[in-house]
Amino acid sequence: MSMQTPTPGPKPASTPTSESAYLQCESCAVFAIHTVSYAGRLLVSTRCTACGAVVAGDAAEARARYMRDLEHRLQSKPRRMLRRAVDDPKGFVATLPAKVAAQPGKLAREWRTLLSATRARGSRPTPPTE
Repeated sequence: MSMQTPTPGPKPASTPTSESAYLQCESCAVFAIHTVSYAGRLLVSTRCTACGAVVAGDAAEARARYMRDLEHRLQSKPRRMLRRAVDDPKGFVATLPAKVAAQPGKLAREWRTLLSATRARGSRPTPPTE
């Protein structure tokens, strides 16, 4: 699939797990809207709206990349929270309870996106255990 790669970098917390992009499909060669799915900040699959073809990477590699990205996000969280608290103390305090409460759902949506993308390739990942 000929893809115009989105600009890399952190995605805002409010960013949905999928977006639309106008790409050329490898399968049908048509320039069409594709659904681009993310798990966290990582691209995990694309689906052509013209023919339905799904392109997803290796399931094991996708899980490993997601876990590395999640680890990085967790390590950088204190620094990002401090920066927000300094930049906008009132806004930080006002929005903190809702943002903390939203995190489990956000992580669950990311994991479901990763699962559905890797299932499209015929493999079924298992959640990490610790």
